[in-house]
Amino acid sequence: MHANLLLLGLAFVPPLRRRYQAAPFASSLGLAGVAYAAALGWKELAGGDPRNVIGALWLFALGMAVFHAQRLREQIAVLAALALGALTLMNLSDQLWTLLGGAAVVLIPRLTLPRPVATVTTLLAKASLFIYLGHLLCANTATHLFHVDAVEVRYLFGVIGGVLLYFCNELFWGTVAGLRNARGLQRTPEVAD
Repeated sequence: MHANLLLLGLAFVPPLRRRYQAAPFASSLGLAGVAYAAALGWKELAGGDPRNVIGALWLFALGMAVFHAQRLREQIAVLAALALGALTLMNLSDQLWTLLGGAAVVLIPRLTLPRPVATVTTLLAKASLFIYLGHLLCANTATHLFHVDAVEVRYLFGVIGGVLLYFCNELFWGTVAGLRNARGLQRTPEVAD
């Protein structure tokens, strides 16, 4: 969230916005480089944990670069930057998943999945924010209510709970939209005599 707000704030600076509009890939990669330097400085000089907004902004900027990387050399540049950042800022487990996931996103442009797998994948993607925000709440609730300590079961409760939170959010906003539409249909314009 903080990284998104910071990037939004940068978009309000006219020279930065014009530079990004003129050269989106180069701007994104440049931002990733500046953010990487800040994260490395934070980790090495201040002894800070790089899993915060300072340490993660380079990943967000690289995500922007991935979106704009059209040519092979741009994709290779993104992968090289990702490898450098992962190997210097992350622990071994995070390195593995970041590099595998990043390589898949960059190198596999299109993937055809069977309809049931695509449906589940799309649902998880749509619910990912709610899974991220609610997984600990749901996992801890499962632990307290059902006395569950197994990590796998807690993980499953976290994912299912996040998906349920997503459905509740969709239901809420669908209801709000329905009420707005119903009120809009009941209004009749007043005619002046």
